[in-house]
Amino acid sequence: MILWLVTTEYPPFCGGIATYCLHAANMMSQKGHEVTVFISDHSIDCPLQILNENLIRIVRFRPGEKDIYKYLGYAAALSYDISEIIEDFIKNEGNPDVIEFQDYLGIS
Repeated sequence: MILWLVTTEYPPFCGGIATYCLHAANMMSQKGHEVTVFISDHSIDCPLQILNENLIRIVRFRPGEKDIYKYLGYAAALSYDISEIIEDFIKNEGNPDVIEFQDYLGIS
């Protein structure tokens, strides 16, 4: 299966969401699933960074760069930003079997 996990916390960030996402991604990839984690990351110096770590593709994107952040609150703008990134990936790669979002912030 192709699984996408969308989050605002993933290592090296710490916290409950990051811990869950790390273990969930590892468990799914160890069972042979193709796992991609999408994460907002203010620390990267480019709009989008794609890495592979332990059979998991990590897509880091820098939030706050688009005009939508001027008009919506942060969480709503982040949600919209994420939707555009996912839309681009679907156009380029096709639909995943599952997209899981964190419960926190209502980004889904």
